[in-house]
Amino acid sequence: MGRIINVKASQIKPSQDFIKEETIGYILECIIKNELNKLPPTPIVRLNPDGSGYIAIDGHNLIAVFDLIDRSLMSL
Repeated sequence: MGRIINVKASQIKPSQDFIKEETIGYILECIIKNELNKLPPTPIVRLNPDGSGYIAIDGHNLIAVFDLIDRSLMSL
């Protein structure tokens, strides 16, 4: 059975090589307007077989946005 864990976006490797521009825009709009209840569902990940982190199964766009935010904050 699955379990809920906190994982940083930097620990997750993508399993697809594209993100949807309109979905990214929607996610950013929700964050800017503080409408977090409208965000897509929590990303689903699985442990990478080599133990080097996690692989995204679903929620790629949300992961991309939070990774971008993390990187932006780290450069301040």
